[in-house]
Amino acid sequence: MSKEMKHQYKQDLIHIRRLINEWDPMGLIQMGAPEDEYDTYSAKVLSILHSSKSRIKLKESLQTYLSDLLDNPSSIPVGEFTDKLLSWFCNR
Repeated sequence: MSKEMKHQYKQDLIHIRRLINEWDPMGLIQMGAPEDEYDTYSAKVLSILHSSKSRIKLKESLQTYLSDLLDNPSSIPVGEFTDKLLSWFCNR
């Protein structure tokens, strides 16, 4: 991977961290969790965006992630967040 690509990846990861922390699907950031609380998932989201940019794949991944962590993941607006991520990524 070139230096330019590494730099872009790091910048993308920082932006996705910010978006996911704003979304804060489990309320952890709001309760005082560290900024890197969702970083493992942020990297997975970025990987999906770089590999396919598929709304369906990204939305399914977000839903699976939430299903693994929450009793009632359907209460989280995944579709709206998916659209926000894709819009940012395609227009960056």
